[in-house]
Amino acid sequence: MEQNHDTVKQQASERIRKSGRIALVITVLILIGQIFSYAAKIIYTAKQPDTLQDMTMIGYLTFRPYGTIPDLIVRCILTFGTMALLLLLFGSLRKTGLPFTERNVRLMKAAGVLQGLQAVLPAVFHVVQIIFYDGISVVSHFRDFFRSINHVTFGVCAVLFFLAWTFRYGIVLQTESDETL
Repeated sequence: MEQNHDTVKQQASERIRKSGRIALVITVLILIGQIFSYAAKIIYTAKQPDTLQDMTMIGYLTFRPYGTIPDLIVRCILTFGTMALLLLLFGSLRKTGLPFTERNVRLMKAAGVLQGLQAVLPAVFHVVQIIFYDGISVVSHFRDFFRSINHVTFGVCAVLFFLAWTFRYGIVLQTESDETL
C-alpha cells in the first residue's frame, strides 16, 4: 500500500511539473502579448486629439475608446502584477511539483486581489472623473459604477480565491496523509 502511494505521488508530481512548464510558457506568451497590447493602447490614446466631441467633459471622457492614460497605466500595472504572480506560481509548480504549499496559496490570493482591483478600479476612475469634471452627484452615477465593473475579471478574482482556499484545505489533507503514513 505504501509503495503504491509513493508511486502515485511521484507520478502526480511529475505531471504537475510538466503542466507547470506548459503553463509557464503560455503565461510568458500572454505577458508578451499584453505588453504590446497596452503599449499600442497607450500610444493610440496619447496621439488622440484633445478636441471635445460635444463640448462637455463627459463627451471627452466617453470619446476615448481605451480610457484615459492614467486608467490604462493602472490597468497595465495590475495586469503585469497578476502575470508576475502567476509566473512565480507556475515556476514553483514546475520546480517542486508540489501544489499544496503556503507560498502557492499566498500567490493565488495576491493574484486574486490584483484581479479584484482590476475589475473595480476602472469603474471608480470613470465615475470619479465624471463627477469631478461635471459636478454631478454621486447618486446619479451609482448605476454607471456597477455597469463599468469588469464582471469577467471579477469572476477570475473569485475563482482565484476559491482555488486558494481549496489549496489551503489540500495542505491540511496532505499534512494529515503524510503523518498517517
